[in-house]
Amino acid sequence: MAKLTDERKLIRLYMPLLEEYLISTFIVQDLEQILGRNGIQRVSTAEEASFKSGVHELLELLMNSEQPGWFSAFINALNENAFFNRKKDEADIRTESAEEGIKSAMFLLLLRLPQQKRFWVRDFITALRLKEKESYQTLAHTIEAGINDEPLELRSYQRELAEPAIDDKNVIIVAPTGSGKTHVALYITENHLKVDGGTKVVFLVPTTELVSQQTRMYRTYLSRFSVCGLSGEVQGNLKVPLSSLIEKYNIIVMTPQILLNALRKNDIQSLKVFTLMVFDECHHATKEHPYNNIMAVYLDEKYLEDRDYLLPQIVGLTASVGVGSARDLDKAREHILSLCANLDAVDGISIVVKHEEELKNHWVCDKIETRGRHEDPFRKIVSDMMKDIEDQMRKLIVLLPVQPPEENLWVELLHNAKDEFDIDDTTAVFSTWRVEGKDQGDAEVTDGLVRADQMTLDASLTTLK
Repeated sequence: MAKLTDERKLIRLYMPLLEEYLISTFIVQDLEQILGRNGIQRVSTAEEASFKSGVHELLELLMNSEQPGWFSAFINALNENAFFNRKKDEADIRTESAEEGIKSAMFLLLLRLPQQKRFWVRDFITALRLKEKESYQTLAHTIEAGINDEPLELRSYQRELAEPAIDDKNVIIVAPTGSGKTHVALYITENHLKVDGGTKVVFLVPTTELVSQQTRMYRTYLSRFSVCGLSGEVQGNLKVPLSSLIEKYNIIVMTPQILLNALRKNDIQSLKVFTLMVFDECHHATKEHPYNNIMAVYLDEKYLEDRDYLLPQIVGLTASVGVGSARDLDKAREHILSLCANLDAVDGISIVVKHEEELKNHWVCDKIETRGRHEDPFRKIVSDMMKDIEDQMRKLIVLLPVQPPEENLWVELLHNAKDEFDIDDTTAVFSTWRVEGKDQGDAEVTDGLVRADQMTLDASLTTLK
């Protein structure tokens, strides 16, 4: 058996608390070098029985490990994933009973181990044994100094974007890429969670990469709330229902298909379990996208005759609502209104108006210089083919009984000679079309595309303004 060091004593002392708060799945992958694949499998098997069993097996394996650096690896895994509640601060520790204060202190200290002095474990256990008021307060102060969130500072245009959502309105927030929409979402979430301890926020993102990115942002700025990040890969290894995680955490960042699957399997029977739903890249909420399917459930609930509960606030984030396939102003407006309807954004779209100059000054947009194409290989191939066809047709002209005028040369040739030279109707029609459109075809197509693109751009800008 491994020597009972201070680190092992600390884990043994607080094993009941760790078993209550932790979820082994979220940290065990970071401990593969310590536990080995066999150890990870043992933890996974134990977790199938319950969260508590999985954490108990994990801690037992760690405390019996002879691997150097096992405790640091465990602390780093906690610090990286932080899947437990961290609401207590210095004031709480002072006012709570000695036992509650110690529990909170232990978790807060574990989270910020890299910032603490070298012999923190010995000092911490000494403070616990002394059980003197001054020791608790000193310990709490030391911990509090290292756990403050990064300050969430918003510019005026970002606060303007957030205003409707802060007033509990359903809204789509539209601002350019690089303008800080995630900070706007963090600000909205923070204000929402301050209202009531029972609030639950889900932040939906379309890709697994964004789950990791946005989860890190939430833990950096809102670490006093419990944050969980879920993608399909993580959920596949998790042997617990989504409903259990919703009960456990204040904020869940996930891909939409996970939530949609839970709704379809009746693991979650209603969206009322959330108080705020944020849709990142919300312009995807059309057709059969999971965003739109989730909102279809929401709208079905909204119009239930006997509904006696509140549904979550809806906030969408996007750089552009787009105009779909619209080619005129009416169709563009119809597309935007449809998106608003899909997201139940009854209060419309929030854009920067009052602080537009500030947005222009702070918006970082990479500029890429484009050059015209000097050579068009596709055009050359088509032109060469056309030239070969015309050369062959010129050879047939001499066989016509009467030479047609130059302007009708190719059309006349095809109509009069297709039977004699075994030219089928399809070829004749196609060639006639090509000849008759030869002089103006390219110009008309090009001009048409330019006009259509300009019309789309104008319609989008006009509607948003």
